[in-house]
Amino acid sequence: MASQEVVEIREAKPTSAVVEEEEEEKEKEAEVKGEVEETKEEEEEHVKPLAERRKIRRRGPKKIPEILVEKYQDFDDERFLTLHFSPKLLKKAPRWKRAKRVAKYVREFVAKYVKYIEGPIEAEGGVKRRVKLRVIEPKIWISPELNEIIWARGAENPPKKLRLRILIKVDEVVRDAEQKPIGFKAELRVLPLISKRIPAGR
Repeated sequence: MASQEVVEIREAKPTSAVVEEEEEEKEKEAEVKGEVEETKEEEEEHVKPLAERRKIRRRGPKKIPEILVEKYQDFDDERFLTLHFSPKLLKKAPRWKRAKRVAKYVREFVAKYVKYIEGPIEAEGGVKRRVKLRVIEPKIWISPELNEIIWARGAENPPKKLRLRILIKVDEVVRDAEQKPIGFKAELRVLPLISKRIPAGR
């Protein structure tokens, strides 16, 4: 009889007690979920800097250093040029030096054909305006992508034709004795026309 009375008492619990038990269980579940979320947030905080570092690869053929990103995005003017290398021109060098000779010809042709460029000049009142002036003492920089194209088939068999995109960055404005602008000291950045890292046009 005593056991039956206990059973009857358990079954006859008030609804308020049942509600309290359910609330306690929910609170415990919420605490467990909160702890899990906190651990996830901590893990994400540790993982985020690693993911941000992996955006710019440190090694491998797809790495993009910060210097290249600046060179590809920051420029004042651009030109497009197509170069053809005749067999007579390439035969002037030994077979094992032809790719090196092509890189030298690229520098010479870019300096020869890019003579006048448009660049910003500060006018009176601090207003900047664009003026077309001659390039003085150009610095010619060949991109790694173009260098790969030149040397892709070895030193003895360079490409016979190259289509180039030249990005021009003005470093300094050259002035005469009367402080009139007479030219630009500029960096000419030579890239292949179709590049994976920058679009074909601005």
